[in-house]
Amino acid sequence: APPKTEDLLRIDTLEVEIGYGLIPMVDAHQGGDLLDRISIIRKQLALDMGFIVPAIRIRDNVRLRPNEYVVKIKGLVVAGGELMPDSLMAINPGFLTDDIEGFETVEPAFHLKARWIIPSLKETAEAKGFTVVEPTAVLATHLTELIKGNAAEIVTRQDVQHLLETLKQDQPALVDGVVPDLVTLPAVHKIIQLLLSERVPIRDLGTIMETVSDFAPSTKDPEVLAEYCRISLRRRISDMLKDDQGQIHCFTLSPTVEQLLTDAVQNTKQGIMVILPPEVSEKLIQETNRQTDILSTGGHHPVCLTAPSVRLAFRRLVETALPQLTVVSFNEIHRDVSLISTGMVELNHDS
Repeated sequence: APPKTEDLLRIDTLEVEIGYGLIPMVDAHQGGDLLDRISIIRKQLALDMGFIVPAIRIRDNVRLRPNEYVVKIKGLVVAGGELMPDSLMAINPGFLTDDIEGFETVEPAFHLKARWIIPSLKETAEAKGFTVVEPTAVLATHLTELIKGNAAEIVTRQDVQHLLETLKQDQPALVDGVVPDLVTLPAVHKIIQLLLSERVPIRDLGTIMETVSDFAPSTKDPEVLAEYCRISLRRRISDMLKDDQGQIHCFTLSPTVEQLLTDAVQNTKQGIMVILPPEVSEKLIQETNRQTDILSTGGHHPVCLTAPSVRLAFRRLVETALPQLTVVSFNEIHRDVSLISTGMVELNHDS
């Protein structure tokens, strides 16, 4: 039967389109394990981030190049890439100067230099320090990072309602009397979107709702409430950022830069905005980029540590140019974690 008109209007939240050359990756009879990997991704993201990832539809698209894939969120392409199905990807973790024979490429999730190599070179590549992965793993990692990076768009108000209903079964006091009495469902949705937009897991929804109920009597602003939630989740945030030695490598902002941001913040109906002359914004972003590169080159996730009063303002300033940078305030770091400072963002007139 032809599809109903209503079905044509339905948009899949998450979709992967593949060229015909990648179809064997989806076909279990041909040894394809992409579907298994996607099932694992959905479980892992529920554990890591605290929300149920909607079903991911995979379809072939004859308009794509044979080995091309694209990822769509709500019907719009957010990213894509090209795979070599019969090769392996050897990824340079960022600090290798040695090279290996193969086709030059870029690992799509973290934008690392890589090469497609013939499978027989796997051991040689690993001995040189490369991370060697199969094409399906490349796509799976890319998809995972895209879901994490776009989680705020993926989690709907209906999803939040469902999460609250689940929480209510275990901790009714955290939901009854809070929603909608103290805060509305749209406000809770907005708080969760703000947390997820900076990759803060919402798995501990109990702590989030407890914080909201503590501070909602004095403010209804979702941005302010989300900042309070981040402080309550400091152990989780620290855990997410620390390395195997329990350290967070980070850079800071000079007192002059923090004062500049404090003076530039304006509260508008659209939330916090930073009003700075374009050349000052540009210089700040350049200096921040330089500090970010120092951490990335050293093999560390880039983190900037700020005063609580300017964290959100600074994040707003750099989020478009440096989406990979995590901005945290001193209040969001647990006391058990040691901080290693690698530098400071300064403007020329800083002493």
